[in-house]
Parts: sequence; C-alpha cells; structure tokens
Amino acid sequence: MIVEIMPRKLKGEINAIASKSVAHRALICASLATGESEISIGTTSLDIEATKSALRSMGAGIEENENVCRITPVKDNGEAFVDCNESGSTLRFLVSVCASLGKKATFTGRGRLPERPMKTLTDELKNHGVTVNEGFPIEIEGKLKRGVYTLDGSVSSQFVTGLLMALPQAGGGEIHLTGTVQSKSYIDITLSVMEKFGVKVEEKGNTYIVPDKRFSPAKLTVEGDWSNAAFFLSAGVKMNNLDMNSKQGDKKVAEILERLENEKGKITIDVSDIPDLVPILAVKASTRKDTTEFINAERLKIKESDRILSTVTMINSLGGKAEGTDNSIKIYGVGAFKGGKVSAFNDHRIVMSAAIAAAYSEGNVIIDGAEAVNKSYPHFFEDYKKLGGIRRVL
Repeated sequence: MIVEIMPRKLKGEINAIASKSVAHRALICASLATGESEISIGTTSLDIEATKSALRSMGAGIEENENVCRITPVKDNGEAFVDCNESGSTLRFLVSVCASLGKKATFTGRGRLPERPMKTLTDELKNHGVTVNEGFPIEIEGKLKRGVYTLDGSVSSQFVTGLLMALPQAGGGEIHLTGTVQSKSYIDITLSVMEKFGVKVEEKGNTYIVPDKRFSPAKLTVEGDWSNAAFFLSAGVKMNNLDMNSKQGDKKVAEILERLENEKGKITIDVSDIPDLVPILAVKASTRKDTTEFINAERLKIKESDRILSTVTMINSLGGKAEGTDNSIKIYGVGAFKGGKVSAFNDHRIVMSAAIAAAYSEGNVIIDGAEAVNKSYPHFFEDYKKLGGIRRVL
C-alpha cells in the first residue's frame, strides 16, 4: 500500500495501545500456568496474534471475548507446527518454552525472520537435552533439562526471556550472562510478568536463578506501550494509559525528547537498550539545528529491516541529512524536512516514523509499503487522522 501524507501538525490526546512486550509474556505465562488465566489486552497486532496462534498450535486454549483472553494451559497434543509469522519474539521465546514441555515441534515464519540469529540459543539448548536441526524452519525434539545455561548477553535479550519462562517447567535452573548485557529492560519486563504469575526469579548480577515452581493462574491487564507511544509523543501529542513506573525501557523516550527539544549543541545518545526508538528519534533529531549521534546501534541491523540503513535512507529521502556506520547513526539537524518518497523496508517503525516526519515537513510524504504498520499498530493511521493528520491511499 502506498500512502501520501500531507504536512500537518498533530494535536490532541489518545490512549496508548497495549504493550506488545508485556502481552507476549503474559500470554505465554498464562499458557504454562496450572489453571485458567484472564488477560485483558486493549489492542492487538500481527505480532500478538502470532503468539496467540503459536500457543494454540502448542495446545493452549485461548478464548477471546472483546479484549479479554481466557487462557487454559497447554495440553500434550502431540507434535506442534508453530507459525511465528514475522514475530521474532514469538520464535525466540517459544523455541525454549516448547523444549521445556518436551514437545517435538517445527517453527516457521517469513519476512526477515529466517535470517535473524538463533545459533547462540540453539547451541545452548543442544547442551541441555534438546535436538535442534541446522537451518530454517527450526525443528526441535527432546525435553529441556535443569542446569546452568550460559548465554552471551550482548546478542539478544529475547533468548534470555525465552529461557526464563521455560525453566520453571524444566525443574528450574540458572542463566549466566556473559559480555555486555543488551536491552536489560526487556529482561526486567519478563521478570515482572513472571512474578505476577507466581514465579519469582532471583537476580544476582548477571545470573538469574529460576525456581522449580510452575506458574500460577493470574488475572491482569496489559499496560500501555511506550515503544509505539513514542511516535505520537514525538509529535507533541498527549498519550494516556502510560505507566511512569513501567519496566519498559522505552519509557526513556520522554527523557530523550526533552533533551532533543531543549539542549543546544551536539547530543550523543546510547541506544543499546532502546533500539526500537531510533527511527523516530532520528526524525525528531532532524528537527533540531545541531548534530545528534546515536551510538551502540549495531543491533539495529538485525531488526525487521537493517534499521541503520533504513533509518538513514528515510531521513535522507525526506530532505534531512543522516550518515550511518556499522554501529551508529549521525543526524545533522535541518529544522524541517522537504518531503519526498520513502520505502517502508517492510518495517513498521519506518512507516510510523515517516508519517510523523510529515508533521515537520514542508512538502508531502509518500510511503511505499505502509501496510507494515499492521505488525505492531494496525490502527495507527486511524489515530493519526483523529489527531488532525491527513492521509490518502494512492
């Protein structure tokens, strides 16, 4: 889908959509619990639906009534075929979880999912009783064993989260992280959700001690999503339903936006823990007159797109000025964009960032591949319109 967006300032207030990160974890813990749980998820997305579908294929019962999911735990229904669509979280979480249940399973997906690294995790699963094939689709067989797991913390916090949720079914265990731990806030979200389901993990530095204790049923409401709220916050919109005490690391967007709006001179921002914010922060940084540099950005290269490349291309296509390296992006502020046409790179965050750029543009913004928003925020353009934005489908 190609859309054209007119230059318009956005104004007003809306509710933040449900946190995708919290929803994934809550759905999985509920599917592993000892009884029925109730999870209220105000909004959905392709990624959340991928996790629901995957859990159903593993034997969980998920009944939906409006925004409420009633979930009964996974039953042993034989071999599972798990389609993760394009959701990296679904794949990286459920490979370990499925192994902890002793299920023989095949995991598939599309888009860039087959290219995203898995070897760090699968090698460790092989060391603890699980047979894993080489390549994609991923096929596993065998039951995960209790023990000490060692992972390179710089590769992906999603591997850690998957093991954290898996080990209660494997009799407990320890996870020891080496190297520089990336995206620690996502691990914190996992620990918080697990505790709501009755499993408290002991944290000692870079070691996590998981008890031999099954998840208990729970009833909870998924909080608002800071990652997606960041787009409209960057345009000056008031966002409701956000928890300032959230474990979500992307709540840091409020602090960073304040810096970008008020600080003079060059600003350097370490994005190692907030990689999902980079595309929209690059847009906001372009509205300054000074230089902004995003460092420790190497993990952006393995997202839905190579987000160093796609972010730099987007900014330059709209009349901004950006340069990228293997681990950084430098934005030279231009005050306002000129407008232009951008490729979505099949990346939801590039689409939404380009749309917000129109609020700071002198000319129209055309986005090729705008349907990518369905991955995390299907009604993004409906909310955009409510706030005064003008979009037409070409």
